Amino acid sequence: MFIPLPLVLVGVIVILIILFLRRNYGVLENSGFPVVPPTLCLGSGPFMMHKTNLSNLDQERFEKYGKIWGAYQASSPQVFITDPDMIKQIHIKDFDSFNGHSFHFPQKFRMLTETRGEEWSQLRKGLSPIFSSGKIRGMMKHVDGVVDNMINYLNKKIISDPVIDMRPVYQYLTMDVISKCAFGVDLNCFEDTENPMLKNSIKLFKDFCAKDLSSSLQRTFEFTLVGLDKYIDFVPESMNALWNITRKIQESRAKENVFHGDFIDKLHELKAIVKDGVVTEDQLTAQGIVFMLAGFDTSANTLGSLTYCIVSNPQAYDLLMSEIQEKLEEFEGKVNHETVADMPYLDACIKETLRILPPVARNDRRCNKEWTYKGYKIKKETTVMIPIHVVHHNPEYWPEPELFKPERFFKENAGSIVPCSYLPFGAGPRACLGERFAQIEIKVAIVRLLQAYHLEKDEKTKLNLSNGDLFMNDYAEMFIKFVPREK
Repeated sequence: MFIPLPLVLVGVIVILIILFLRRNYGVLENSGFPVVPPTLCLGSGPFMMHKTNLSNLDQERFEKYGKIWGAYQASSPQVFITDPDMIKQIHIKDFDSFNGHSFHFPQKFRMLTETRGEEWSQLRKGLSPIFSSGKIRGMMKHVDGVVDNMINYLNKKIISDPVIDMRPVYQYLTMDVISKCAFGVDLNCFEDTENPMLKNSIKLFKDFCAKDLSSSLQRTFEFTLVGLDKYIDFVPESMNALWNITRKIQESRAKENVFHGDFIDKLHELKAIVKDGVVTEDQLTAQGIVFMLAGFDTSANTLGSLTYCIVSNPQAYDLLMSEIQEKLEEFEGKVNHETVADMPYLDACIKETLRILPPVARNDRRCNKEWTYKGYKIKKETTVMIPIHVVHHNPEYWPEPELFKPERFFKENAGSIVPCSYLPFGAGPRACLGERFAQIEIKVAIVRLLQAYHLEKDEKTKLNLSNGDLFMNDYAEMFIKFVPREK
């Protein structure tokens, strides 16, 4: 039987593609990991990512395979680790073997989170002083002003309806804080919800979500096939827009020739490190994107989760209010850095919220040289995934993990917390740079809210985690009922 040559060529190409996509199959099995079985050539799934919540998927696989398992995303081998001892070894003790994340952008858009090696080291060293204790104290006046705007906004809103969706409100708050503290720009998102910085930041998170089967498959390949970015532009339009916004602010500041001591001024100082060629000037501009994103939605997400947790747990709410009222009396009703500095129950409520509902679903590392530990072998270029939600909900480390119990984080209980079983900000040298600032911002915002209003659950108060998000434990809405307190 004669088979046309074009058909033969197509068949050969298909076979070669399948063989290419299967080239790493067996690597994980041979290294001793239980493995989620891969398909013919598309990996272990999920293929309907737009219908999948990654935290739930990780929990199901943990229950089936144990603390450590392997999976293939397309052709890329991934090892999932929920054992705190191994996490500590990877993040801290053997950091040199896992000093970068797996995802990678072109250098122009490569933020601190995507850099590795000397590139990361130079940027981290240069940006760290932005969040010194003195800098954070200096930012508090800006935080106070933005929280004032939020309270005024809520006062107007509750006249027509006391039940308010706080998800966008907290996004306005955190975007205004980061734009003022880091960029020296007054956005006032409560009055201008269409400003480009806010719109493109929200859009960028959505651009990395899987919305349908087509985008599910696209996400599978673009984050795993190394080198594909040389031929296909995976940089979303929203990322380009945020890069351009940062560049315009830099240029405007240069013309002003005024020193604010903020992030934009720090970028100007860091131009000195461009000389050796490891970090480019364009790449310095890209750091504005990570400041917008890291300082924006994770904090807004946590504020919404915290509000949900306290209104859902009346006993915790009452204990928190007692602490706040005591401190407000001590500081004559003023809410500032000093007021919130010594509120152990508030601090514990935030930490317990971050344990139950960590805003980041997974953390990851890229193995840059072969690593062996406890009989397991991880080969170079393998991605290590840390399912944060699974670790935070393991009853071995957190008894009754689904219950909201802030007392877990009291000082007297610190010795019972297993190292690296609590990871909302990561661990080791690559832990979140803005952790302290985010915590103080959240504390001031929630204390001011509880000072002005009694918060209540409503029939619309629900927390439903979204599907299709590749990085975040996100939710679309957070309705809370506001009752003004008597003055």
